[in-house]
Amino acid sequence: MNREMKKGFTLMELMVVVAITAVIMAIAIPNVVSWRNNQQLSRAARQVFVDIQATRMSAVKYNQFAFIQFDTGNGTYVAWRDSPDGAASGVLDPGDDNVILRGNMPPGVEMSAAAFSAPNGDTAGFSPMGLCRWPSGAFRSGSVTVTNGVRDSRIILNESGRIRTES
Repeated sequence: MNREMKKGFTLMELMVVVAITAVIMAIAIPNVVSWRNNQQLSRAARQVFVDIQATRMSAVKYNQFAFIQFDTGNGTYVAWRDSPDGAASGVLDPGDDNVILRGNMPPGVEMSAAAFSAPNGDTAGFSPMGLCRWPSGAFRSGSVTVTNGVRDSRIILNESGRIRTES
């Protein structure tokens, strides 16, 4: 062979590498998208779980009723402690009550349902002892469902204030 022959890749070798890369990408991209969507759903469910728990702990810490209300239409929620000066009502009074936190769903995740026992079907309440109940004394349980359109995750709250997730 000629010693002055240039070293490098042929066009055919480059085409093979591009074809193999394209096949690998075609296989990998849908899996990455699915993984990302599932991670967003898990993150949203964990955040709702943590925020419900923070609401419960705030009721115990400050010895006041605390509530968390879910707005499924907007994918948001707000938690507050009822003012000790007023009557604990389960309704947010912006001038009197102490807002604990506000939250919303990340992109790609929706809050599809929030169903708690009456009186307010979209609101969970905690007594100063951490029980899921209303000032009237009635125990209230229920759940919040978040979805990414493919999978659902439920955050379930029972009368004793125990919170768990279910996928």
